[in-house]
Amino acid sequence: MFYREEEIPFIPHNDQLHQRRQTHHNSQDPSTSTSTSTSTSTSTSPPSTSPQTHHPKASVVAPPSTPLLIPDNSTSPPTHVFSQNLTLSNSWFSCGTSESSGVWFNTLDKTGSIMAFLVWALFLYSAVVFTALAERGGIEGIYSLIYDLLTYLALACHAKTMLTDPGSVPKFAAAPDLDGGSNSQSRSQSNANPSSLDSIEVVRQSFCARCNQFKPADSHHCRVCGRCVSGMDHHCPWMNNCIGKGNFKHFCLFLGYSWLCAGYALLIIAGNYFFCRSADCGWSGDPFLVQLIRCMMVLCIIFFLFTSSMLMNVIYGVITGIGTIDRMKKKSNNSFHLADEECLEMRDIFGVGSKLYWWIPIDPVFEDFGKTFGFVTVVPTPSSETANNIA
Repeated sequence: MFYREEEIPFIPHNDQLHQRRQTHHNSQDPSTSTSTSTSTSTSTSPPSTSPQTHHPKASVVAPPSTPLLIPDNSTSPPTHVFSQNLTLSNSWFSCGTSESSGVWFNTLDKTGSIMAFLVWALFLYSAVVFTALAERGGIEGIYSLIYDLLTYLALACHAKTMLTDPGSVPKFAAAPDLDGGSNSQSRSQSNANPSSLDSIEVVRQSFCARCNQFKPADSHHCRVCGRCVSGMDHHCPWMNNCIGKGNFKHFCLFLGYSWLCAGYALLIIAGNYFFCRSADCGWSGDPFLVQLIRCMMVLCIIFFLFTSSMLMNVIYGVITGIGTIDRMKKKSNNSFHLADEECLEMRDIFGVGSKLYWWIPIDPVFEDFGKTFGFVTVVPTPSSETANNIA
């Protein structure tokens, strides 16, 4: 169960705080209503120089959903206190790219949604054409079955790429301790007890001015998704999503299966055209089917060239460790000779476990999440007093 901190209110001036305490105390005792009205009428006068008596334990009127935490051992009201409105952070009935969205899906980019739908329409069109060829005897049934299997894998990878969080940096993200673990326990204690922040060593870190939060070294802010994405390579409109460390495996698999689909279709169609030795093996008997095959031939050529260029771009990025956005920045300022990135490891893309899982569109399991994504999520732990107030 995850929680988030909604707001941090500030306590008013000491005189106003004392007046609110007195009002709240009198409201519970009807016999003091006269003194309450008198104190209220004289509240506009200048504050008295006589010392005021403060209760050892402050009691401030606040909404039930926003409990104010004031230390019991304080003899005077603090200048400010923290307030945590603890609510569930996820809802499985909402779609979007925010932390409160249950399903990751970019609903803001209408053009990307149309382009993603177009990809599905083209793949389904090619599968229907191959099935029609097999039913009419133009090709063997096993050839159509293989193509339909490749199409299914490509569409499954496309869906996983589109609906998977690419590695968005959460609100309570912090830099991992690569030397001795994530130090998540110490950070949680620091959030629960702000006075212990003085003992934390200050480390120079990146900061996103748009998200107003911590930003890992290899992350970029996507204006379309509105989030910082760890290891962001680029925003792909055909996927209607960013390509980051969270869905990079699915994106690579989609390119691979799309390249196989296009190449396999070209091989089957070109083989039937060039090696046909009789009139029965051709498709000239059905003019409508011939037009469908010609359209599919053009689409397969475009897909094959496009996926080939994208695969070379991905392979270059894996070998050099430089993503598309970083490569464009280095080209613009002529700083390729200063690059110190290392080659990406396969376990940082496909995760750990059996290599049979590499070819299946399932989410990878990483050995060290903090090292791979560049951040750890620090969940603020409510204190015992907060839990009692909420209960």
